[in-house]
Amino acid sequence: MIKIFNNHFFFRQKSFRKAKKISKNIPPPKR
Repeated sequence: MIKIFNNHFFFRQKSFRKAKKISKNIPPPKR
């Protein structure tokens, strides 16, 4: 379960960086 959570968190960090470049109007996802 911890592995899945880490993977999910890592993926979110990656997608967050992408989203940041694409549109700065959208606020960051809340945990």
